[in-house]
Amino acid sequence: MVSARRSYIDKLIGREHPVESGGRRDTLRTGYYFYDVSGKIAHQLSPRHRFSLSYYHGRDNLDLRLPFDVSLDFDSWLEPAPFFFEVSHNWENELYSFRHRYLPSSRLLVTTTAYYSNYHATERTLIQPTESAKIASDYGVRLDDVGLKVDVDYTWSETHQWRGGVQLAGRRFRSSLDGAFERSPAAVDSLGHDGHLRALEGAAYVQDTWRPARQWRVQPGLRASFFSSGRFVRLEPRLQVQHALVPQRLTLRGAVSRQTQYIHRLRDRYSFLYDLVSSRWIPADDDVPPSTSTQAALGLEWRPRPWLTLTADGYWRRSRDMLLPRDVYREKDELEGPGIDVGALLRQYTRARGRTYGLELSARIERGTWQARLNYSGGRSMSRAPALGESSFRPDRFDVPRSFRGVVNGRWGPWSATLSTELRSGFPHTVPVARYALGDPLEGDPPTRYLSRPR
Repeated sequence: MVSARRSYIDKLIGREHPVESGGRRDTLRTGYYFYDVSGKIAHQLSPRHRFSLSYYHGRDNLDLRLPFDVSLDFDSWLEPAPFFFEVSHNWENELYSFRHRYLPSSRLLVTTTAYYSNYHATERTLIQPTESAKIASDYGVRLDDVGLKVDVDYTWSETHQWRGGVQLAGRRFRSSLDGAFERSPAAVDSLGHDGHLRALEGAAYVQDTWRPARQWRVQPGLRASFFSSGRFVRLEPRLQVQHALVPQRLTLRGAVSRQTQYIHRLRDRYSFLYDLVSSRWIPADDDVPPSTSTQAALGLEWRPRPWLTLTADGYWRRSRDMLLPRDVYREKDELEGPGIDVGALLRQYTRARGRTYGLELSARIERGTWQARLNYSGGRSMSRAPALGESSFRPDRFDVPRSFRGVVNGRWGPWSATLSTELRSGFPHTVPVARYALGDPLEGDPPTRYLSRPR
């Protein structure tokens, strides 16, 4: 099986636009496209052996050259610009995997998977804001992941089905930055940095699917993991329970688990020359502990009619050692910034605790060629950073107290139509209630303006 896709918006609007005015010529660029390619080969060697090879590659590419002062006056775009900016960004990921499934007996299944994946992003920027000044930067991040895992499924009896496995993964994190700040032909500052980090992660797990009665299903499990950077060892228990109060009509379910995240995903919050759309992955170590969370959920599913399904789910989660921005309202408007050194990046963040809880209600309707799904979500997402002097939890940037989503789909032969809507209330951030300015009249510099936001 082979499949491929590509966008063609760059073909519709054009990628290059030659312009001329007053004897000057230039070529503006507005190029963007994405594509992905995937393929899979599967073969059954015998009734007991089956293997498959999979491949995926996707890429987004953005190429712009526009006037430095981009405004709604589109006529100004159609002439050579003395001051301009160029952006050449691309993001791509690639995955190779090999899977072998072996059936030693009717009760035992062994699945072995080997894989390699990588994510690579490049951000190249050239800005000429004045006649004598020029700014250029070439920034790249890359994450390579290679691993092997073995999963074993064993049917002990009609009431017990065991599943276990081991996994080993090696990760390499790389980042680079080359920049030049030309304030004048005689004043040029250079900035360069290369970073390399490595980490090894191992894990083993076991889980039992226990059916003590026809209406009950209980899944206890335990996962143990190890992370080489910092020599962390963590145990993660989990439990899922499902009970059919009325078979095929009314089901009650609940779950509780503990999870560990060894890799933090962060972005620089100062310079607009790098980390514009990319992120960096920082592995946990002695100075940066892994993030842990404990979560629980309880839900009810009811089918009053064959075409109608109603669900209600409540959830709660508590997190520790998250990394949150020290200044969530910090504008990314500086040139040089603190650089891409790991220490410089971590100084922009602080350890925090999180608390999330809420309720989700949904209805799924399927009648003939019509399908509809309605969903309401109400909850809070709170955080607290003791290092910032916060003694109580406050709404964080992901806090959306209420939201409603609806999707309706209809099919008529080869035709189909979909209508979707989304309504939200509340603010992800607190809104400003006042504005003030601070300055020194003796220095002659303009005052600095601030927005006051309640906590």
